[in-house]
Amino acid sequence: YETLSYPTGFVFKLNLFSTHGDFHYIGLNGIEFFDQNGRCLTDYSQNADNFPFVFGEPNSINMLDGIKGDVRTPDKLLDGVNCTTDDNHMWLAPFTNTITYA
Repeated sequence: YETLSYPTGFVFKLNLFSTHGDFHYIGLNGIEFFDQNGRCLTDYSQNADNFPFVFGEPNSINMLDGIKGDVRTPDKLLDGVNCTTDDNHMWLAPFTNTITYA
């Protein structure tokens, strides 16, 4: 038996337990995935079959009353533009720390 260098599978779940100081929102610019050969599979537009579903819970700030059409949605995490300050390539969601740690 040989341990794989990279995780494999079809489901990747990322739990975010705290922010970097913001009490109300949490967000990311991007996530990179690599195949077993070390090739980056990040660009969702070119690898749609590999990443058919991307979602967050909560999904985005669009779930808040009075907010509609905000571009910072989970699909932006895999658009390949990670080093940016452009909102068109980010995910942002409301954050409430309701988790009790054991």
